[in-house]
Order: sequence, then C-alpha cells, then structure tokens
Amino acid sequence: MSTEKVNKEVLFVDKDNKDISWKYSSNIADLTEEWRNISKSCNDVFLQIPFLKAVQNHPPSDVKIFYFIFYYKGEECGIAIFQSKLFRARDSIKKEAGEGFIRGTIRNFIANRINFMALLNGNALLTGEHGFHFDYDKISKQQVPVFISAANKFLKKNSFTKSRFGLINIVKDLDVNESLNADWELDKYNKIQVQPNMILPIREAWLSFDDYLAAMSSKYRTKVKRGLKKSKEIKKLELSLKDIERLNDKIFELYSSVKDNANFNLFELNKEYFLALKREMGDQFKLIAYFKDDELVSFYTLIYNNHILDAHFLGYNKEVNKSCQLYYNMLIDMVKHGIENDFKEVEFARTAMEIKSTIGAEPRDLKIYIKHPNKYLNRLVKRVTSLMNPKIDWEQRHPFKV
Repeated sequence: MSTEKVNKEVLFVDKDNKDISWKYSSNIADLTEEWRNISKSCNDVFLQIPFLKAVQNHPPSDVKIFYFIFYYKGEECGIAIFQSKLFRARDSIKKEAGEGFIRGTIRNFIANRINFMALLNGNALLTGEHGFHFDYDKISKQQVPVFISAANKFLKKNSFTKSRFGLINIVKDLDVNESLNADWELDKYNKIQVQPNMILPIREAWLSFDDYLAAMSSKYRTKVKRGLKKSKEIKKLELSLKDIERLNDKIFELYSSVKDNANFNLFELNKEYFLALKREMGDQFKLIAYFKDDELVSFYTLIYNNHILDAHFLGYNKEVNKSCQLYYNMLIDMVKHGIENDFKEVEFARTAMEIKSTIGAEPRDLKIYIKHPNKYLNRLVKRVTSLMNPKIDWEQRHPFKV
C-alpha cells in the first residue's frame, strides 16, 4: 500500500506479536485526532502537530517522513516519527582538520563506496530524543525497541522494496541510560557514541543576566563583556512573519554559508522552512536578526519547548563574524533570552562544543543505535561509523566560580 494514499482506518497487526498493531501515514493530517490525543501527555513540542506540519510541508532535501500510531492490545499507546533519506557518504563528509594521511585515505576509500537508504527513527533536524513517545503506564520503555523494529520491518516491505540501495535502521540521539538502552543492543542494534548535546542549566539564583555574569570567574566575565562590546554597532531585532518573508532569501543565504562549512551535512533545509515554523508555531518560534549598517549579517532561531529553550538553526556573514564576534554574541543573547523568559535550560545542540562551554554549556551524552538487516554487514557497522564520525578534539571550559 502506498504511504501517500494510506487509509487512516486501516489497522496493521504485527505478525510476530498480535498484541502490537498500528496505523501509519506520510501525512500527519490523516492521523491528527489520535496523534493529538496521545501527544497531549508529551512535553515535547517537536512531537506536536504544529512543528510536524511545518516540517512536512517544507521538508529537508530528499527526505520522506512517516508517522505511526501504535496500539497495544487494542489501546492507543504511542506515537513515532520516521524519516528516510538516501545517504551518500562522499556528499556528506568533508575532510577533517589535521586528519592523518592513513585515516584520510581510508575514510575516502570507504566514503566513496558507502551509499545506503537511512531509515531514521527520530528527527534529523534536531539534537536529542525526539523520535517517539509512549504511555509508559501501558507499556514499559524496555518494549519500545519491539515497536520500532516492527515499524522498520513494515516500512522496508511496503515502502523500500524497489530501492536499489541497502536499508539501514537508525534510532537517533537516545539519552544515555544503560539499563534501558541495553534493550536496543539485545535487538542487534550497534551502540554508537556521538557528539554530545551542549546544554546550559539555568540556575534558580539567576534572576537576571547580571546574576549570570556575577556567577562567572573574572576571566570569563571579561570575555563576555569584551564580546558584547564588539557588537555595539549591531542592531538586534526579532522578526515578524512579514519580516521573515521579506528577508527570506538573505536568511537562507546566511544559513547556507554556515552549512557549507560544516564537517558533516546530512541534508539541506528547505528554503521555506523558517517561514513555515513561524506560520505554524507563532510565538513558540523566534527568529532574531542582527543588522549592521541596515544589512542583515546574521540570525539565530529559538524554539520554546516547555521549560527548555532550544537553540535551532543560525547563519552569519563570515567576514562580519570576525570583526563583531557575531556567533559568540548570538550564544550570549540566547543565554540572556533563556534567563529573562524563565527557562530551566538552554539546549545548544552538538556543534562548536568548546566555545559553547565558555558560556557555561555542559555536554550531555547521547547515543545512536544502528542496525543493518544483513547480519554480516551489521557486524561492520561500528568499525565503519568510527571512521566516518568526525573526530573533534575540544576542551571543556569551566566559566563559573566554584
């Protein structure tokens, strides 16, 4: 059955476990009522209809999306999102800074030969565990791999039988909990260490940005003040929907400039993505623009996820960044926004870890779980991913007084 024209009333039953069944679609509108019913107990805005609708209407390049509503013994018990994309390692991986000749040669050799269809449980646009939500009064979290694997097998049979590329299952960015995550390994998934999510916990004593500065040692407080002084010529403005529409081409140009210089790129955002987020999420989505001499030179985006302030995508002019420390100032302004709007933490994602640690962000470990359906190739997953995963040496900074 085509995922594009699925009958939302059809209930599929797992042939290996008759207690597990599901509905699915590639259009969230087919499942909206039941999805809302289950997700209302979920504190994750990234599994709510407005965000999912924005991504679905303007998805990243060549990404297909599938939504599942799961049932256990006939009762609604969970939701999950899957994304698929053809992964060509050579297109996504760039040369590492300081990479040795031997490692570089091996990486190039392997990268030129790795092409597969990735079926991802989670969201490639995000850092963190945003792929599923279950009612754990109805099932235990240890049962989640059974539901996800059932969906993987179903999608392989119904949506990827004609693909000439191998299908690899990926469960993205699970929080590290060895007692729970061991169940993925029992299901033959390979546990892979990835770069951490950089998170700033906002202390209860920080009632203002001045309190945050006062908690810093003099060295880092001076660094922040010096950085702020560098941006004194910058005008900062939160953009409305109409503003984003008017400046959308420049916004995308600045985003692309940063994306093109990253070590690893799995996808490219849709040019209308930020507009879609603003339309669907309203005040839960913020786009803050920096102007110099009336020219847009950088921007950053924020998403309100209950008590968490999520630092989303950004972009900047590289030359102006050097003179005005745009990137550093955007990080500082995100911290200030988090404090002034009573968030409990700011999530900065997994890039530029060292500079983020200078403003107080701490690493939170995440794991991904990967399984190749061929048991022999599955044994090679860890070796190959260790070569493909960018090596980044960085030092954790400790800016606050002890």
